[in-house]
Amino acid sequence: MQELICPYCQQSVTITPDAATCSVCESDLRSLIEPADAAAYFYQRASEMATSGRKQHALTEVNRGLTYADTSELRLLGAILSKQVGDFAQMRTHVAAI
Repeated sequence: MQELICPYCQQSVTITPDAATCSVCESDLRSLIEPADAAAYFYQRASEMATSGRKQHALTEVNRGLTYADTSELRLLGAILSKQVGDFAQMRTHVAAI
């Protein structure tokens, strides 16, 4: 989650990659999401999904996060999850990117 001042209505709002519109004026603020915040958001979601046994969903979240920020943390989690679900081609891709 990222807190910022909406450049359109000047109100303080909180946005995420899944909720990237201003809650006051409904402007699209997706371009203002910091890559580090997006990576942390998706890492947290993927970790929670993996912990609850939803490893394929967690891997999907990792891959969504990589579209915002290609970080070694997301790549490592992606490699681990890929191995656990048996997707060795994707595992090699994540390892090679680290």
